[in-house]
Amino acid sequence: MGTPEHEGGDRSLALLQARGDLLRVLLRPHPVLVCMYPRLLVLTLQSGLRPQNTAPRLRITASLAEADALVRQAERPLLILATELLGDGHGLDLIRLAKAQTLPHRCLLVLTHSRRGLVEAAIEAGTDVIVLEGSLGQGGALVYGVERLCRGETFVDPAIATSLETGEDSSELPGREAGSGRGTLSPRELSILALVAQGLSNREIGTRLHIAPSTARDHVHNILRRLGVTNRAAAAVEAFRLGYLR
Repeated sequence: MGTPEHEGGDRSLALLQARGDLLRVLLRPHPVLVCMYPRLLVLTLQSGLRPQNTAPRLRITASLAEADALVRQAERPLLILATELLGDGHGLDLIRLAKAQTLPHRCLLVLTHSRRGLVEAAIEAGTDVIVLEGSLGQGGALVYGVERLCRGETFVDPAIATSLETGEDSSELPGREAGSGRGTLSPRELSILALVAQGLSNREIGTRLHIAPSTARDHVHNILRRLGVTNRAAAAVEAFRLGYLR
C-alpha cells in the first residue's frame, strides 16, 4: 500500500493527465495559436498542450512579433491563448491586433494579477476568456475557459470576478507584501498553502500532513486572514503574487 504522499501524488498526476486529455479533445477541431512566455509555456505543456499530441494546426511561440505574423497570415479563425507577458511585448497587444483582423479570432488571456485596470482593458479589447496564472496548475479554470472559448462564449476566472465585485485589486492592496506582519506565514502555513493551491480539501490536507481535518481547517482559515482574502482560490492567487509559490 502506498504512503499518503504517494497516493496524493498519483491523484495529482491523474488529474493533470485527465486535464491534458480534455484540453486536447477540446482544441483538436480548431487551429490554435499559443503565445506564452517560456515559464508559463512549460506549465501549459505539462497540462497537455503538446504539439505532437494535439492537432497539427497548433503553433506555439513566446514572441509577440511572430504571433502577430501568424495571425495576419491565418486563413481561418484562430483560437489564441496568450499570457500577459511575452518575450517581446504584452499579450494584450496581441489580442488587440487579432481583434483588428477581418477573421473572428477568439482569444484567451492569462493574467499574472487581477489588476482592475488591466482586466478592464482586456475586456474592452474584446478578450473572450480571462484566466489567472495561479489557476493554471491548481484548478479547472483553464479547462473551463478553453471550453467556453471553443463554444464561442465568454468567461472570466471566478478569482478575478471576485476581486472585481469586491472592488479589490490584488496587486495594490496595502499591507500584503512578503515579510509584512499581515502577509507573513509560518513554515507550516506555507506547506498548507501549497496544498490549498493544488486544490486539496481540508480532509486531504490533513491526510497528507498527518493532522486532523479540523486542524487543517483552522490553518486554512488563518492563512486566509493573514493574506487578507476570503476564499481558497484567492489565497492561491495571492500566494503566487507574493512569491510564496512558483
